[in-house]
Amino acid sequence: MVETLSVSTKVHLWWTWLSIAARHAGVARRARSGAVTPCSFEAAESAGLSAEFESSLVATAAVTFAMEALVIEFKTGGHVLDKSLFTEPTKATRGFYVAQRLIQVFGLTGNFADRLPERLNSLFALRNRSVHFESKIRVGTRRHPSGTKTAAELTVFTLEAAESSIGLGRAVLLHCQEAVDLGRHHPSATSVARELTGAITMLDEVIAAESIADWDETYVFANGFGDA
Repeated sequence: MVETLSVSTKVHLWWTWLSIAARHAGVARRARSGAVTPCSFEAAESAGLSAEFESSLVATAAVTFAMEALVIEFKTGGHVLDKSLFTEPTKATRGFYVAQRLIQVFGLTGNFADRLPERLNSLFALRNRSVHFESKIRVGTRRHPSGTKTAAELTVFTLEAAESSIGLGRAVLLHCQEAVDLGRHHPSATSVARELTGAITMLDEVIAAESIADWDETYVFANGFGDA
């Protein structure tokens, strides 16, 4: 008789995507500082701008993937979104509904809950533009946060957009943790509730390792995600 051992595992993609976001923001920061080796077909400055653009694009998109993966946990856990509790905006993205589910699952209140739907709606709109990008001829150049003037597209996905996105994702986890500490969460979030503290600790370690800017919620809500 041969005995077999079965091991069950689960990968939490919401945490994985936040880690990916933070690591790419670190790449964007190094690109901003000039730590990029240009290819034969590009100048050093353009190489830095391109690397920052590419890494920031991944970082902002990764935060939206993390938020989607997080609420999928609640949907599969049995949470049903009560649409009678909010008014849908004219141009709603998935981010708006992700925010509403987070608010309902964790009983979020106050200024953060009031502003979260608009903020996630804007972030998801930016993500959608990166996936369904419209290439347009634009006259002239625009000022990049680094101070140089460049193509408009390169001023949309920037280090600031990446860091602001990650700051928002981290703020979501912190507010959810506060709700858990108060025992204020839907049963569908039981599994996530057990993992939040560890996930926040790991995320903060990655953020520190990548030397990403330190921010509070004032920064997160005051800084936009770029506008092409």
